[in-house]
Amino acid sequence: TVSNYSVNPTTGALTPNGPPVVAADTTEIVVTPATGIATPYEGNRFALVINNPSGAVTTKNIQVFSLDTENGTLAPIASAVPGIGQDPGSAYEFYGLSPSGNLFFITNTTGSISVYRLDPLSGALTAVPGSPFAAGVNPRAIAVDPRGEFVYLGNSRASEGIMAFRVNPVTGALTPIAVSPYLA
Repeated sequence: TVSNYSVNPTTGALTPNGPPVVAADTTEIVVTPATGIATPYEGNRFALVINNPSGAVTTKNIQVFSLDTENGTLAPIASAVPGIGQDPGSAYEFYGLSPSGNLFFITNTTGSISVYRLDPLSGALTAVPGSPFAAGVNPRAIAVDPRGEFVYLGNSRASEGIMAFRVNPVTGALTPIAVSPYLA
């Protein structure tokens, strides 16, 4: 389940924002940013809930919820997105979100990275063309640059170093930077 709370800014006390939302084996929650500028995402906030059932990687999925910014409640948008654009037999691990909130990056345990486009109005996730992309032996961390033009992946093996990718501004597809990986 996923529970959400309001934080009292003076005392730090937590107050439930309603009943918990059902989500199976939740491992991560990502909330789209409040950009503060006029974009299709402003006013539409989403929570992406990453589920990795232990021992059952075939049922892994990402659930998308709308986030009511007035009262903090979550409401399911659509059924869970089952591992689209993901390597079969892997589990999701680490994630990153583009600064605008339109691209969602998540590593897979089989050495790849999946990229999804997030629809600003419906919250629907769609795998970008070519996803998943090869990303070394075991990508362990993601960093998205502040402009959303590059994605960096740290791998668990020193020989794999840091993989660097350019993000296609139209399709969201990843292209490895020629001198990548950068070794420690």
